[in-house]
Amino acid sequence: MIEKRGLQTGRFTHKGFHGILHTFFPVAEAPLLPLKGQYGDCFKRTLFFVHDDYVEWFWDAEEMDRIGRNVIEHATQNRSFLPRLLRQWHGLVRNFEHQIHAVQLADLSALSDADLLSLYAKFYHAYTAEFGLALSLQDPVSMHADSLVEPTLRQFLTTKGLNSKFNDIYAVLFAPTKASFLAREQEELLKIAAQVHHRHAWEKLKNDPARITDFPALEKQLQHHAEKYFWISNNYAKTPVLTVGDFLARALDENDPLNQIRHHQTELAKNRHYKAALARKLKLPHDIKTLVRIGETFSYMQDERKKYVLISNHFQMRFLKEISRRTGQSLKRLQNVVFSELAEVLAGNFDWKKADARARFCFCLQTPGKWEIVEGKKAQDIFKKHFQNRDATGHQMTGKTKDGKINELVLHGTCANPGYAKGPVKIIRKTHDLINMKQGDILVASMTRPEMLVALKKAAAIVTDEGGITSHAAVVSRELGIPCLIGTKHATKWLKDGDWVDVDAKKGMVHKVP
Repeated sequence: MIEKRGLQTGRFTHKGFHGILHTFFPVAEAPLLPLKGQYGDCFKRTLFFVHDDYVEWFWDAEEMDRIGRNVIEHATQNRSFLPRLLRQWHGLVRNFEHQIHAVQLADLSALSDADLLSLYAKFYHAYTAEFGLALSLQDPVSMHADSLVEPTLRQFLTTKGLNSKFNDIYAVLFAPTKASFLAREQEELLKIAAQVHHRHAWEKLKNDPARITDFPALEKQLQHHAEKYFWISNNYAKTPVLTVGDFLARALDENDPLNQIRHHQTELAKNRHYKAALARKLKLPHDIKTLVRIGETFSYMQDERKKYVLISNHFQMRFLKEISRRTGQSLKRLQNVVFSELAEVLAGNFDWKKADARARFCFCLQTPGKWEIVEGKKAQDIFKKHFQNRDATGHQMTGKTKDGKINELVLHGTCANPGYAKGPVKIIRKTHDLINMKQGDILVASMTRPEMLVALKKAAAIVTDEGGITSHAAVVSRELGIPCLIGTKHATKWLKDGDWVDVDAKKGMVHKVP
Protein backbone atom coordinates (compact mmCIF):
# COMPACT_ATOMS: atom_id res chain seq x y z
CA MET A 1 0.00 0.00 0.00
CA ILE A 2 2.81 2.42 0.88
CA GLU A 3 4.66 1.94 -2.41
CA LYS A 4 1.48 1.84 -4.50
CA ARG A 5 0.39 5.21 -3.12
CA GLY A 6 3.88 6.71 -3.24
CA LEU A 7 3.75 7.43 0.48
CA GLN A 8 7.39 6.55 1.06
CA THR A 9 8.53 9.52 -1.04
CA GLY A 10 5.60 11.93 -0.87
CA ARG A 11 5.93 15.39 0.65
CA PHE A 12 3.69 15.95 3.67
CA THR A 13 2.85 18.71 6.12
CA HIS A 14 2.58 17.42 9.68
CA LYS A 15 0.28 18.19 12.60
CA GLY A 16 0.29 16.48 15.99
CA PHE A 17 -2.18 16.72 18.88
CA HIS A 18 -4.03 14.87 21.65
CA GLY A 19 -6.72 12.79 19.97
CA ILE A 20 -8.46 9.45 19.35
CA LEU A 21 -9.58 7.64 16.21
CA HIS A 22 -13.35 8.11 16.51
CA THR A 23 -13.45 11.89 16.92
CA PHE A 24 -10.63 12.60 14.47
CA PHE A 25 -11.79 10.34 11.63
CA PRO A 26 -14.46 12.81 10.33
CA VAL A 27 -11.90 15.63 10.36
CA ALA A 28 -9.61 13.69 8.02
CA GLU A 29 -12.62 12.78 5.87
CA ALA A 30 -13.77 16.41 5.54
CA PRO A 31 -11.20 17.47 2.88
CA LEU A 32 -12.40 14.67 0.57
CA LEU A 33 -16.01 14.20 -0.63
CA PRO A 34 -17.49 16.77 1.82
CA LEU A 35 -15.24 19.44 0.26
CA LYS A 36 -15.97 18.16 -3.25
CA GLY A 37 -19.68 18.64 -2.64
CA GLN A 38 -19.26 22.22 -1.46
CA TYR A 39 -16.34 23.49 -3.55
CA GLY A 40 -16.20 21.27 -6.62
CA ASP A 41 -12.64 20.17 -5.87
CA CYS A 42 -11.03 18.21 -3.05
CA PHE A 43 -7.92 16.51 -1.74
CA LYS A 44 -7.04 13.13 -3.24
CA ARG A 45 -6.01 11.54 0.05
CA THR A 46 -5.56 12.13 3.76
CA LEU A 47 -3.57 10.00 6.18
CA PHE A 48 -2.93 9.89 9.90
CA PHE A 49 -1.66 7.72 12.71
CA VAL A 50 -3.07 7.33 16.23
CA HIS A 51 -0.97 6.01 19.09
CA ASP A 52 -1.10 6.63 22.84
CA ASP A 53 -4.15 8.92 22.34
CA TYR A 54 -2.06 11.13 20.04
CA VAL A 55 -2.82 11.93 16.40
CA GLU A 56 -0.04 12.38 13.84
CA TRP A 57 -1.68 13.91 10.77
CA PHE A 58 0.18 14.16 7.47
CA TRP A 59 -1.36 16.52 4.91
CA ASP A 60 -0.38 15.92 1.29
CA ALA A 61 1.79 19.02 0.74
CA GLU A 62 1.46 18.99 -3.05
CA GLU A 63 -2.31 18.98 -2.74
CA MET A 64 -2.14 21.78 -0.17
CA ASP A 65 -0.12 23.88 -2.60
CA ARG A 66 -2.59 23.19 -5.41
CA ILE A 67 -5.70 23.97 -3.37
CA GLY A 68 -4.07 27.02 -1.75
CA ARG A 69 -3.02 28.53 -5.07
CA ASN A 70 -6.48 27.86 -6.46
CA VAL A 71 -8.10 29.77 -3.58
CA ILE A 72 -5.71 32.72 -3.93
CA GLU A 73 -6.30 32.83 -7.69
CA HIS A 74 -10.09 32.84 -7.26
CA ALA A 75 -9.96 35.55 -4.60
CA THR A 76 -7.59 37.71 -6.67
CA GLN A 77 -9.62 37.47 -9.86
CA ASN A 78 -13.06 37.81 -8.26
CA ARG A 79 -13.63 40.17 -5.33
CA SER A 80 -16.95 38.49 -4.54
CA PHE A 81 -15.29 35.08 -4.02
CA LEU A 82 -14.51 35.50 -0.31
CA PRO A 83 -17.89 37.05 0.70
CA ARG A 84 -19.70 34.32 -1.25
CA LEU A 85 -17.56 31.62 0.39
CA LEU A 86 -18.32 33.07 3.82
CA ARG A 87 -22.08 33.12 3.13
CA GLN A 88 -21.93 29.52 1.94
CA TRP A 89 -20.08 28.45 5.07
CA HIS A 90 -22.47 30.32 7.36
CA GLY A 91 -25.29 28.33 5.77
CA LEU A 92 -23.47 25.09 6.58
CA VAL A 93 -22.87 26.32 10.14
CA ARG A 94 -26.58 27.03 10.59
CA ASN A 95 -27.42 23.52 9.40
CA PHE A 96 -24.88 22.03 11.80
CA GLU A 97 -26.30 24.08 14.68
CA HIS A 98 -29.74 22.74 13.76
CA GLN A 99 -28.41 19.17 14.01
CA ILE A 100 -26.73 19.98 17.35
CA HIS A 101 -30.06 21.26 18.66
CA ALA A 102 -31.82 18.09 17.45
CA VAL A 103 -29.35 15.94 19.40
CA GLN A 104 -29.73 18.13 22.49
CA LEU A 105 -33.51 17.67 22.42
CA ALA A 106 -33.41 13.93 21.78
CA ASP A 107 -33.58 11.29 24.47
CA LEU A 108 -30.94 9.02 22.98
CA SER A 109 -31.80 6.16 25.30
CA ALA A 110 -35.38 6.08 23.96
CA LEU A 111 -34.40 5.77 20.29
CA SER A 112 -34.24 2.50 18.38
CA ASP A 113 -30.84 1.47 17.05
CA ALA A 114 -31.87 2.57 13.55
CA ASP A 115 -33.11 5.96 14.74
CA LEU A 116 -30.00 6.50 16.85
CA LEU A 117 -27.76 5.84 13.84
CA SER A 118 -29.95 8.04 11.63
CA LEU A 119 -29.67 10.95 14.07
CA TYR A 120 -25.90 10.47 14.33
CA ALA A 121 -25.62 10.31 10.51
CA LYS A 122 -27.38 13.67 10.08
CA PHE A 123 -25.15 15.21 12.74
CA TYR A 124 -22.00 13.63 11.27
CA HIS A 125 -22.63 14.74 7.69
CA ALA A 126 -23.57 18.28 8.74
CA TYR A 127 -20.31 18.42 10.71
CA THR A 128 -18.06 17.20 7.88
CA ALA A 129 -19.74 19.56 5.39
CA GLU A 130 -19.22 22.62 7.62
CA PHE A 131 -15.74 21.57 8.68
CA GLY A 132 -14.62 20.55 5.20
CA LEU A 133 -15.27 23.92 3.62
CA ALA A 134 -13.52 25.86 6.40
CA LEU A 135 -10.60 23.54 7.10
CA SER A 136 -9.69 22.40 3.63
CA LEU A 137 -9.38 25.84 2.03
CA GLN A 138 -8.03 27.68 5.04
CA ASP A 139 -5.26 25.31 6.19
CA PRO A 140 -3.42 25.17 2.83
CA VAL A 141 -3.12 28.96 2.64
CA SER A 142 -2.32 29.38 6.33
CA MET A 143 0.11 26.49 6.81
CA HIS A 144 1.86 27.08 3.48
CA ALA A 145 2.01 30.85 3.88
CA ASP A 146 5.80 30.64 3.63
CA SER A 147 5.44 29.69 -0.05
CA LEU A 148 1.99 31.06 -0.96
CA VAL A 149 1.91 34.39 0.88
CA GLU A 150 5.30 35.52 2.16
CA PRO A 151 7.17 35.68 -1.21
CA THR A 152 4.62 38.11 -2.67
CA LEU A 153 4.87 40.41 0.34
CA ARG A 154 8.68 40.15 0.47
CA GLN A 155 8.98 41.09 -3.19
CA PHE A 156 6.76 44.13 -2.70
CA LEU A 157 8.62 45.27 0.44
CA THR A 158 11.95 44.85 -1.34
CA THR A 159 10.82 47.34 -4.00
CA LYS A 160 9.99 49.73 -1.15
CA GLY A 161 13.33 49.17 0.57
CA LEU A 162 11.54 47.66 3.57
CA ASN A 163 12.59 44.01 3.44
CA SER A 164 14.39 44.36 6.80
CA LYS A 165 11.05 45.20 8.40
CA PHE A 166 9.30 42.17 6.92
CA ASN A 167 8.50 40.44 10.22
CA ASP A 168 7.03 43.59 11.79
CA ILE A 169 4.89 44.41 8.75
CA TYR A 170 3.81 40.79 8.26
CA ALA A 171 2.65 40.52 11.88
CA VAL A 172 0.59 43.73 11.65
CA LEU A 173 -1.01 43.03 8.26
CA PHE A 174 -2.12 39.55 9.26
CA ALA A 175 -3.15 40.29 12.85
CA PRO A 176 -6.77 39.29 13.60
CA THR A 177 -9.38 42.03 13.60
CA LYS A 178 -12.03 40.07 15.52
CA ALA A 179 -11.85 38.57 19.00
CA SER A 180 -11.44 34.78 19.11
CA PHE A 181 -14.11 32.66 20.78
CA LEU A 182 -11.66 32.13 23.66
CA ALA A 183 -11.30 35.89 24.07
CA ARG A 184 -15.08 36.35 23.92
CA GLU A 185 -15.59 33.70 26.60
CA GLN A 186 -12.88 35.26 28.74
CA GLU A 187 -14.42 38.73 28.47
CA GLU A 188 -17.87 37.42 29.39
CA LEU A 189 -16.40 35.65 32.42
CA LEU A 190 -14.48 38.78 33.39
CA LYS A 191 -17.78 40.67 33.48
CA ILE A 192 -19.08 38.06 35.94
CA ALA A 193 -15.85 38.35 37.95
CA ALA A 194 -16.38 42.11 38.10
CA GLN A 195 -19.82 41.46 39.58
CA VAL A 196 -18.26 39.18 42.20
CA HIS A 197 -15.95 42.00 43.29
CA HIS A 198 -18.66 44.65 43.05
CA ARG A 199 -21.05 42.70 45.27
CA HIS A 200 -18.29 42.07 47.85
CA ALA A 201 -18.81 38.36 47.37
CA TRP A 202 -15.18 37.49 46.64
CA GLU A 203 -14.02 36.73 50.22
CA LYS A 204 -17.08 34.64 51.05
CA LEU A 205 -16.91 32.62 47.81
CA LYS A 206 -13.13 32.21 47.86
CA ASN A 207 -13.40 30.56 51.28
CA ASP A 208 -16.57 28.63 50.47
CA PRO A 209 -17.60 28.43 46.76
CA ALA A 210 -20.77 26.53 47.79
CA ARG A 211 -22.13 29.85 49.10
CA ILE A 212 -22.81 30.90 45.52
CA THR A 213 -26.46 30.14 46.37
CA ASP A 214 -26.35 33.23 48.63
CA PHE A 215 -25.96 35.29 45.45
CA PRO A 216 -28.76 34.13 43.13
CA ALA A 217 -28.09 36.75 40.44
CA LEU A 218 -24.44 35.70 40.18
CA GLU A 219 -25.39 32.03 40.24
CA LYS A 220 -27.82 32.59 37.37
CA GLN A 221 -25.13 34.36 35.31
CA LEU A 222 -22.69 31.52 35.92
CA GLN A 223 -25.31 28.91 35.00
CA HIS A 224 -25.95 30.70 31.72
CA HIS A 225 -22.20 30.90 31.09
CA ALA A 226 -21.76 27.18 31.81
CA GLU A 227 -24.61 26.27 29.46
CA LYS A 228 -23.00 28.36 26.72
CA TYR A 229 -19.38 27.27 27.20
CA PHE A 230 -19.40 23.87 28.94
CA TRP A 231 -17.37 22.44 26.04
CA ILE A 232 -14.52 24.96 26.02
CA SER A 233 -11.85 22.63 27.50
CA ASN A 234 -12.57 19.81 25.04
CA ASN A 235 -10.17 18.34 22.51
CA TYR A 236 -10.14 15.27 20.23
CA ALA A 237 -9.42 12.97 23.19
CA LYS A 238 -11.05 14.52 26.27
CA THR A 239 -14.52 16.03 26.56
CA PRO A 240 -15.02 17.34 30.11
CA VAL A 241 -18.33 19.07 30.81
CA LEU A 242 -17.47 22.23 32.73
CA THR A 243 -19.81 23.26 35.54
CA VAL A 244 -20.79 26.40 37.41
CA GLY A 245 -18.11 25.52 39.95
CA ASP A 246 -15.41 25.36 37.27
CA PHE A 247 -16.24 28.80 35.92
CA LEU A 248 -16.66 30.25 39.42
CA ALA A 249 -13.16 29.06 40.31
CA ARG A 250 -11.78 30.85 37.27
CA ALA A 251 -13.74 34.02 38.04
CA LEU A 252 -12.41 34.07 41.60
CA ASP A 253 -8.83 33.88 40.31
CA GLU A 254 -9.21 36.98 38.11
CA ASN A 255 -7.60 40.21 39.32
CA ASP A 256 -8.90 43.64 38.31
CA PRO A 257 -11.36 42.22 35.73
CA LEU A 258 -12.62 45.61 34.49
CA ASN A 259 -9.09 46.70 33.61
CA GLN A 260 -8.52 43.41 31.78
CA ILE A 261 -11.68 43.96 29.74
CA ARG A 262 -10.56 47.46 28.78
CA HIS A 263 -7.10 46.14 27.87
CA HIS A 264 -8.53 43.40 25.59
CA GLN A 265 -10.83 45.82 23.81
CA THR A 266 -8.09 48.44 23.43
CA GLU A 267 -5.60 45.95 21.98
CA LEU A 268 -8.07 44.72 19.36
CA ALA A 269 -8.96 48.28 18.38
CA LYS A 270 -5.23 49.04 18.16
CA ASN A 271 -4.71 46.07 15.84
CA ARG A 272 -7.41 47.32 13.51
CA HIS A 273 -6.05 50.87 13.57
CA TYR A 274 -2.42 49.85 12.98
CA LYS A 275 -3.38 47.52 10.15
CA ALA A 276 -5.50 50.14 8.36
CA ALA A 277 -2.86 52.85 8.84
CA LEU A 278 -0.05 50.58 7.61
CA ALA A 279 -2.04 49.50 4.54
CA ARG A 280 -2.65 53.15 3.62
CA LYS A 281 0.98 54.10 4.20
CA LEU A 282 2.32 51.24 2.08
CA LYS A 283 -0.28 51.74 -0.68
CA LEU A 284 -0.69 48.00 -1.00
CA PRO A 285 -1.27 46.63 -4.50
CA HIS A 286 -4.34 44.53 -5.31
CA ASP A 287 -2.64 41.13 -4.92
CA ILE A 288 -1.42 41.90 -1.40
CA LYS A 289 -4.72 43.48 -0.37
CA THR A 290 -6.31 40.21 -1.48
CA LEU A 291 -3.90 38.17 0.66
CA VAL A 292 -4.74 40.35 3.68
CA ARG A 293 -8.48 39.86 3.06
CA ILE A 294 -7.89 36.10 2.76
CA GLY A 295 -6.00 36.21 6.07
CA GLU A 296 -8.82 38.07 7.82
CA THR A 297 -11.54 35.80 6.41
CA PHE A 298 -9.70 32.58 7.13
CA SER A 299 -8.57 33.71 10.58
CA TYR A 300 -12.23 34.16 11.51
CA MET A 301 -13.28 30.88 9.88
CA GLN A 302 -10.46 28.91 11.52
CA ASP A 303 -11.33 30.20 14.97
CA GLU A 304 -15.04 29.49 14.57
CA ARG A 305 -14.54 26.03 13.12
CA LYS A 306 -12.29 25.16 16.07
CA LYS A 307 -15.19 26.11 18.34
CA TYR A 308 -17.48 23.73 16.48
CA VAL A 309 -14.85 20.96 16.70
CA LEU A 310 -14.93 21.21 20.50
CA ILE A 311 -18.73 21.15 20.49
CA SER A 312 -18.83 18.26 18.02
CA ASN A 313 -16.43 16.17 20.10
CA HIS A 314 -18.82 16.47 23.06
CA PHE A 315 -21.79 15.16 21.07
CA GLN A 316 -19.81 12.41 19.36
CA MET A 317 -18.89 11.14 22.82
CA ARG A 318 -22.56 11.32 23.87
CA PHE A 319 -23.45 8.98 21.01
CA LEU A 320 -20.61 6.62 21.97
CA LYS A 321 -21.71 6.59 25.61
CA GLU A 322 -25.22 5.57 24.57
CA ILE A 323 -23.84 2.84 22.31
CA SER A 324 -21.62 1.69 25.18
CA ARG A 325 -24.70 1.43 27.40
CA ARG A 326 -26.54 -0.66 24.79
CA THR A 327 -23.73 -3.01 23.87
CA GLY A 328 -21.88 -3.35 27.16
CA GLN A 329 -18.64 -2.45 25.40
CA SER A 330 -16.40 0.02 27.17
CA LEU A 331 -16.23 3.62 25.98
CA LYS A 332 -12.46 3.23 25.65
CA ARG A 333 -12.95 0.37 23.21
CA LEU A 334 -15.58 2.23 21.20
CA GLN A 335 -13.21 5.17 20.75
CA ASN A 336 -11.29 2.93 18.33
CA VAL A 337 -14.32 2.39 16.09
CA VAL A 338 -15.22 4.80 13.28
CA PHE A 339 -18.71 6.09 12.52
CA SER A 340 -19.41 3.81 9.55
CA GLU A 341 -18.68 0.73 11.70
CA LEU A 342 -21.28 1.55 14.37
CA ALA A 343 -24.05 -0.40 12.61
CA GLU A 344 -21.90 -3.55 12.92
CA VAL A 345 -21.27 -2.71 16.58
CA LEU A 346 -24.98 -2.40 17.37
CA ALA A 347 -25.77 -5.57 15.42
CA GLY A 348 -23.12 -7.49 17.39
CA ASN A 349 -21.07 -8.24 14.28
CA PHE A 350 -17.99 -6.10 14.87
CA ASP A 351 -14.58 -7.76 15.25
CA TRP A 352 -13.29 -6.29 18.51
CA LYS A 353 -9.78 -7.61 17.87
CA LYS A 354 -9.46 -4.78 15.34
CA ALA A 355 -10.41 -2.14 17.93
CA ASP A 356 -7.97 -3.59 20.45
CA ALA A 357 -5.16 -3.56 17.89
CA ARG A 358 -6.03 0.03 16.91
CA ALA A 359 -5.77 1.04 20.56
CA ARG A 360 -2.09 0.13 20.41
CA PHE A 361 -1.35 1.77 17.05
CA CYS A 362 -3.26 2.47 13.87
CA PHE A 363 -2.74 4.05 10.47
CA CYS A 364 -5.65 5.42 8.44
CA LEU A 365 -5.52 6.25 4.73
CA GLN A 366 -8.59 7.94 3.26
CA THR A 367 -9.41 8.66 -0.38
CA PRO A 368 -12.71 10.04 -1.74
CA GLY A 369 -15.39 7.53 -0.77
CA LYS A 370 -12.94 4.95 0.58
CA TRP A 371 -10.83 4.34 3.65
CA GLU A 372 -8.46 1.74 5.01
CA ILE A 373 -7.15 1.24 8.54
CA VAL A 374 -3.99 -0.73 9.34
CA GLU A 375 -3.79 -1.86 12.94
CA GLY A 376 -1.20 -2.80 15.51
CA LYS A 377 2.43 -3.62 14.77
CA LYS A 378 2.05 -3.25 11.01
CA ALA A 379 0.86 0.35 11.46
CA GLN A 380 3.67 1.03 13.92
CA ASP A 381 6.25 -0.33 11.47
CA ILE A 382 4.89 1.95 8.71
CA PHE A 383 5.18 4.92 11.01
CA LYS A 384 8.71 4.13 12.15
CA LYS A 385 9.99 3.36 8.66
CA HIS A 386 8.37 6.13 6.64
CA PHE A 387 7.06 8.91 8.89
CA GLN A 388 8.58 9.09 12.37
CA ASN A 389 11.67 11.05 11.38
CA ARG A 390 10.04 13.42 8.94
CA ASP A 391 9.92 17.03 10.00
CA ALA A 392 6.88 19.26 9.46
CA THR A 393 7.87 19.85 5.81
CA GLY A 394 7.62 16.12 5.16
CA HIS A 395 11.34 15.71 4.44
CA GLN A 396 13.56 13.43 6.48
CA MET A 397 15.30 15.39 9.25
CA THR A 398 19.05 15.65 8.71
CA GLY A 399 19.97 18.20 11.38
CA LYS A 400 21.72 20.28 8.71
CA THR A 401 21.19 23.81 7.46
CA LYS A 402 20.81 24.66 3.76
CA ASP A 403 24.57 25.03 3.30
CA GLY A 404 25.08 21.53 4.70
CA LYS A 405 26.49 22.63 8.05
CA ILE A 406 25.05 21.38 11.30
CA ASN A 407 23.77 24.07 13.67
CA GLU A 408 22.74 22.58 16.98
CA LEU A 409 21.99 25.88 18.71
CA VAL A 410 19.67 27.88 16.43
CA LEU A 411 16.22 27.08 15.04
CA HIS A 412 14.36 29.35 12.63
CA GLY A 413 10.64 30.00 12.17
CA THR A 414 8.09 32.64 11.22
CA CYS A 415 7.24 35.53 13.50
CA ALA A 416 3.56 35.42 14.51
CA ASN A 417 3.92 38.05 17.24
CA PRO A 418 7.19 39.95 17.82
CA GLY A 419 9.02 40.07 21.13
CA TYR A 420 11.82 38.49 23.14
CA ALA A 421 11.74 35.95 25.96
CA LYS A 422 14.13 33.64 27.74
CA GLY A 423 13.27 30.62 29.85
CA PRO A 424 13.02 26.84 30.22
CA VAL A 425 11.21 24.77 27.61
CA LYS A 426 8.00 22.91 28.35
CA ILE A 427 6.87 20.50 25.62
CA ILE A 428 3.06 20.19 25.45
CA ARG A 429 1.67 17.15 23.66
CA LYS A 430 -1.41 16.15 25.64
CA THR A 431 -3.80 17.67 28.14
CA HIS A 432 -2.03 16.10 31.12
CA ASP A 433 1.17 17.97 30.16
CA LEU A 434 -0.55 21.30 30.93
CA ILE A 435 -0.34 20.81 34.70
CA ASN A 436 3.47 20.95 34.53
CA MET A 437 3.51 24.37 32.83
CA LYS A 438 4.96 27.06 35.10
CA GLN A 439 4.86 30.85 34.86
CA GLY A 440 7.62 32.02 32.52
CA ASP A 441 8.14 28.70 30.71
CA ILE A 442 8.56 28.65 26.92
CA LEU A 443 5.61 26.61 25.61
CA VAL A 444 6.67 24.35 22.74
CA ALA A 445 4.12 22.27 20.83
CA SER A 446 3.44 20.79 17.43
CA MET A 447 0.50 23.19 17.37
CA THR A 448 -1.50 24.97 20.07
CA ARG A 449 -5.17 24.28 20.75
CA PRO A 450 -7.93 25.97 22.74
CA GLU A 451 -7.66 23.62 25.72
CA MET A 452 -4.09 24.89 26.25
CA LEU A 453 -5.26 28.40 27.19
CA VAL A 454 -4.43 28.08 30.90
CA ALA A 455 -0.87 27.07 30.01
CA LEU A 456 -0.59 29.69 27.28
CA LYS A 457 -1.37 32.43 29.80
CA LYS A 458 1.67 31.31 31.82
CA ALA A 459 4.00 31.19 28.82
CA ALA A 460 6.76 33.72 28.29
CA ALA A 461 6.72 32.75 24.61
CA ILE A 462 5.18 30.20 22.24
CA VAL A 463 7.10 28.08 19.73
CA THR A 464 5.36 25.63 17.37
CA ASP A 465 6.35 23.12 14.69
CA GLU A 466 3.55 24.10 12.35
CA GLY A 467 1.49 27.19 11.93
CA GLY A 468 0.42 29.87 9.54
CA ILE A 469 -1.06 33.32 9.28
CA THR A 470 -4.37 32.15 10.78
CA SER A 471 -3.10 29.49 13.20
CA HIS A 472 -4.40 29.29 16.76
CA ALA A 473 -0.93 30.12 18.12
CA ALA A 474 -0.73 33.25 15.96
CA VAL A 475 -4.18 34.49 17.02
CA VAL A 476 -3.83 33.75 20.74
CA SER A 477 -0.28 35.09 21.06
CA ARG A 478 -1.47 38.43 19.69
CA GLU A 479 -4.41 38.48 22.09
CA LEU A 480 -2.15 37.63 25.03
CA GLY A 481 0.65 39.93 23.88
CA ILE A 482 3.46 37.35 24.07
CA PRO A 483 6.20 36.49 21.56
CA CYS A 484 5.33 33.67 19.19
CA LEU A 485 7.34 31.78 16.59
CA ILE A 486 5.50 29.37 14.30
CA GLY A 487 6.49 26.99 11.52
CA THR A 488 9.84 25.93 13.02
CA LYS A 489 9.21 22.46 11.50
CA HIS A 490 10.70 20.39 14.34
CA ALA A 491 10.97 22.36 17.60
CA THR A 492 9.31 19.51 19.52
CA LYS A 493 12.03 17.13 18.33
CA TRP A 494 14.93 19.59 18.50
CA LEU A 495 14.13 20.70 22.06
CA LYS A 496 13.35 18.80 25.24
CA ASP A 497 11.78 19.72 28.59
CA GLY A 498 14.08 21.87 30.67
CA ASP A 499 16.24 23.22 27.83
CA TRP A 500 16.94 26.93 28.27
CA VAL A 501 16.29 29.00 25.18
CA ASP A 502 16.21 32.59 23.96
CA VAL A 503 13.23 33.31 21.71
CA ASP A 504 13.61 36.33 19.45
CA ALA A 505 10.33 36.19 17.56
CA LYS A 506 11.03 39.41 15.67
CA LYS A 507 14.12 37.83 14.12
CA GLY A 508 12.36 34.47 13.76
CA MET A 509 14.91 32.61 15.89
CA VAL A 510 15.11 30.24 18.86
CA HIS A 511 18.59 30.02 20.36
CA LYS A 512 19.42 27.11 22.64
CA VAL A 513 21.43 28.33 25.63
CA PRO A 514 24.40 25.93 26.13
